[in-house]
Parts: sequence; C-alpha cells; structure tokens
Amino acid sequence: MCLAVSLVVALASAPAAARRPVPGVVADLPLSGADYARLHESGVKVVRLFMFTRAYNDAGFRDAVGRLDALGIRPLFVVVGDPAAPPLDGGGVDAYASFVAARAAEFRGRIAGWEIWNEEDAQAWWAPAPPVDGTARDAAAYTALLRATAPAVRRADPHAAVILGGLTGNDYRFLADVYRHGGRGAFDAVAVHTDTGCNLAAPSGYLRDLDGRINQFSFLAYREVRRTMVVHGDARTPIWMTELGWSTSTLTCDTGRWAGQKAGGVSEGDQAAFTAQAFHCLRLARYVTHALVFRLRDEASGTTAARYGLLRDDGTAKPAWDALTRYVRSGDRLRGACGDFTPPRISIRLPRRGLRFPKALRISVSARDSSGVPRITLLADGRKIRNFTDPAAPRTATGSIDWQGAKRLSPGRHVLTVLALDRYRNTARAAVAVVKTRPG
Repeated sequence: MCLAVSLVVALASAPAAARRPVPGVVADLPLSGADYARLHESGVKVVRLFMFTRAYNDAGFRDAVGRLDALGIRPLFVVVGDPAAPPLDGGGVDAYASFVAARAAEFRGRIAGWEIWNEEDAQAWWAPAPPVDGTARDAAAYTALLRATAPAVRRADPHAAVILGGLTGNDYRFLADVYRHGGRGAFDAVAVHTDTGCNLAAPSGYLRDLDGRINQFSFLAYREVRRTMVVHGDARTPIWMTELGWSTSTLTCDTGRWAGQKAGGVSEGDQAAFTAQAFHCLRLARYVTHALVFRLRDEASGTTAARYGLLRDDGTAKPAWDALTRYVRSGDRLRGACGDFTPPRISIRLPRRGLRFPKALRISVSARDSSGVPRITLLADGRKIRNFTDPAAPRTATGSIDWQGAKRLSPGRHVLTVLALDRYRNTARAAVAVVKTRPG
C-alpha cells in the first residue's frame, strides 16, 4: 500500500534550489539511434552502463563513449566479472584491477566514474559468498578487490571517480563490514540502489528494523548509509544513488519475500510522482550528489523487473520521462520535508507536576501525530505500568488509568514517564515528578 507523501508543488515563479543531485539514467548497450536521441533530449549528463569483463567488446564501447561524448554525456561504467565466480584470490583480483585500469586509461578524461562491481552484497552478483538472511556477506573479498582496483584506476585517470559498487537497497551493514576490513579511502563515493523489487511505497515512506534503524530496502535508508559513513570518519565522501526507480508492471510480484502476495508494480502516474519526489528527497540530502533512474527503456520480457523504464518497450514516453526531464531543466519543484522523523506531541493532563498523593494515582495522557499513534507507554521510575495500544493508529491517542499500583510506592519523589510511538516508530518522551505521601 502506498504511503502518503507530504510534498506540494512549489508555486513560486523562480526556479527551485540548485539542481542537486546530478540526474542520470541507467541504460543498456547497444544503444539505438532512438536511444541516443532520447538521451540527448533528456538533458542528462551521466549514463550508467554495464561492462562485463568476459564479454568486453572494444569497438562497441568505443563507439558508445564517442557518441555519448558528442552529446556532452559521460558514462558511468559498472564493471562486473563473472557473478558465479567473483575474484576471491590474488590472481583474480589482479586481473580484474588490470582490466578496469586499462579501460580507464583508454577512456581517460571521458568517464564520470568506475563502479567497482554491482550489488556485491547479493548472491545473484557474488555467488560464492555464504548467505546471511538471504544476503551475501563476503565483505573481506570485496574489500580486497576494491583496494586493489582503486589505485590502479586513479593512476590511469585521476579525474574519474572510483565508486563502491551499488549496494542492494541501502545495505549499510555490508558497508560497515567494508570499513572494518580496511576499505576506507579505496572509493570516492558509495553507490546505493533503491529500485527494490515490487516496491509500491512512495520515497517518503519507510520501515524500521527492530533495532530502530531504517530498513535497508526503504528508499530513505540512505540516511543509514550516511550515518555509517560518518561513524567511520568518512563524512566527506558522497553517496551516488546509481539505481532508483519503480516498476510499472501489472503482474503479481515475482521476486523477494512478497512474491505472489502483492502487486508487482505501481501505476505510470505513481512512477512519475515518485520519481519527482525521489529527486526532491535527495536534494534535501546534500551528501547524495548523483541520482540515476533505472532504466531508460522497458524490456520485452514478462517479469516485473522489465517495466522500470522511463520509456515503454516501443519507445513511447511514460509520465516518468516527463518528470525526469522537468527536473533536469527546472530543478526541484517540490517543497516540504521528505519522510516523517518528528515524534508525537505528548500531553500529560494528570497528574500535575508536584502532585502529592497518598494512595492510587489518576493518570490521563494523550499523544498526537499526523502519521498516527499506535502506542502509548506509561512508566513509573523506569518500570512499565502499562501500554495503551490501538492498531488503527489514530492521530490522537489517549490513555487513562486509576493506577492502584501507586499504593505500593514508597513515600517520596517518583517520576512518571510517558512514551509515545508514531507509525514510523519515532518515539517521544515526557515526564512529570510526583510525591507519594504516607497515608493519613
């Protein structure tokens, strides 16, 4: 179910804030003449292209680089070896690093960057790694690859960025593992992918894991990636979102944990709205400097993944195409926050501060939040009294109780604490001190 988005179109006549992040598109080689025309029409300056080491075609890539260069567009190449046999030893690592360095030297000065592998945290792209919760975690081997490749590319082309391969979702846990294995300094940016399969939610909607952190498959979890980078002393390094998008498939979901249980895509109208909202969200996050929409054109295959295109497979434009081109030409036209990170507002009606009471204690509280309040918790001196829960999560939740347990409190000062949780698990806290007297 799509989550509500608190964004409104700006009415001001002046253009919105500076065009950040740099917009781009993911495309597939070979590109047709119509594809080049569309890329030129879009005005994007970066196009992400896959380069497979085992199927490298010199002439094809030279032609693509030349034609894109003539249009003022720079490729971002994501270089992938054999996903079924990624380089795990020195020989494989050195071969990969040499391959990328040779291409960097060949295309020196004409490339936006080199993305070192693709979704190396996923079994589909780094097969030999043992899965942990369905995710490959071979961070040590990947970090070795990254550390060997980065200096070779930098020597070949000091002006091209070295990008940590796009993480599945915003996999900040894998990134933390890369840092722990000495990866800091071996990349100029961290790439993330938010084109999650069967995602029906707007960019501003998100889920939290039990530890309170934003789930990696939520669009806004790039905030957790940033947090991880800051914790590891890497605040100056930016994030590149090298894949973002929503499928417009009308099929039932055919991938991931929700396969067969929900729709596989959103409407073309929602795809356009979510694309515009994504760029707005990322403009507010200054550390995300590039954002590339996945992908230029739909594929002909009958899967949900085939319908991420800005263009239909016959080349006609979806509304999302217009959303992207408007952003390229005019910048962000939306206002407002992205995502609800504001906790509820708590009101403690009873007891009053400093109340002196001899026996039971009357408690009456409320909490308000625009996203809804599913739970209020009462504590006395840090120990839970009770929860007031409502799965419907009303905007204003209330709780009242004649707390008989107050009779067992020792005479003296006690602190009553109220916790209120909104639908996104943002938590507010308020407290009031009361005094238990000896019964007369």
